[in-house]
Amino acid sequence: MAWNDKVFDNLEQIYWSLDKVGLRPVKGKSTEDGQGYVLPRDLLRPGAAFYCRAQSSIEWKSTLRGKEELLNQILEIAFAIAPCAFLNEAFFAPLGFAADGRIRTIGREVLARHAALVPRQFTQHDGFYVAANAVVMMEMKLRARTSIEQYLKYCTLVAMEELTHGPREHLGLVYLVPAASVTRTRKDLGLDDQDAPKRLWQDPRAYTDKSTLLELLDRHMEAIRDVGERLRTVVITWDDFHTVVRRFLEAASRSGDETLENLMQGILEQLEATPGCGLRGTT
Repeated sequence: MAWNDKVFDNLEQIYWSLDKVGLRPVKGKSTEDGQGYVLPRDLLRPGAAFYCRAQSSIEWKSTLRGKEELLNQILEIAFAIAPCAFLNEAFFAPLGFAADGRIRTIGREVLARHAALVPRQFTQHDGFYVAANAVVMMEMKLRARTSIEQYLKYCTLVAMEELTHGPREHLGLVYLVPAASVTRTRKDLGLDDQDAPKRLWQDPRAYTDKSTLLELLDRHMEAIRDVGERLRTVVITWDDFHTVVRRFLEAASRSGDETLENLMQGILEQLEATPGCGLRGTT
């Protein structure tokens, strides 16, 4: 079993063993007319929610395999293991610069990393890569669209990084999308509209109603605007990324680097198993 399938296998184990996520079975009985169900009183806390399986295991597996969230989780694990050379080529090179030294992948620990400035979570990034001279973020899309609000969240995230850990020479944001979505994504971000940045930074508050983001804009507007003026944004395709993965896979195979070969093979298989990536002409 490939390592990416093992991730799915672990999720399937949780599907059948919900006690692993803190849930327990509820004993009750049907009402006399058979149309309802009587639950123990001690479970009926105000505002409490009750859950049931909405899909059979077969339906669940089929749905999950096509979800962006599963692909994101698998890639997040892979990128934490992958060599810096891979991250450099996949996400730094498209921006026109290279990382100086080691690249750190930052996940949910960003909350603790920026805790002194950020009262609570205001965004959920797909990729956040930090080097001595650069900060690069990655937003992956399958079918969903992006927005100026999302772009603004990323500008804010980088500003918090620089305020807490110092400025960097290079800042970048990479959108990873299906080939068919490139034009739409560039339009949503205003990348080909020379007046779009001016409109955004004249009144960034107009692009969001999220309370935490508004609070951060009020407190750190100068730093966030500075990031926006320095941030390079590019849109690449899943086909572009697939090409990089295949190149590293072939190089690892030639050199006999079995660990890297297994890692790249798992990424490749997951990309090709996810229809939403819209890969063209893969074999």
